[in-house]
Amino acid sequence: MIPIAVFVIIWLVFLAIFMVVASLSLMQMFRFGVRDPITKWSIIIFVGLSIVVIGGTLLYLAQIDMQASLDIRPFAAEIFPT
Repeated sequence: MIPIAVFVIIWLVFLAIFMVVASLSLMQMFRFGVRDPITKWSIIIFVGLSIVVIGGTLLYLAQIDMQASLDIRPFAAEIFPT
């Protein structure tokens, strides 16, 4: 039995990695990007979509019971029959 909170912690680790990579990407766009409205709009769209996806995921996770657990034995029995 794996607690659902473990998956949330894994998601937070991946979110932190995404934030670092996104920050580096945005820094490169600001520093070396062409001074053009397309660059500005691509940055706005990237940041906006990231905020929408992360916010939607957080709203969904707020409704889940973190004390629940996931039993993988039925799935494992189908994959690895004894």
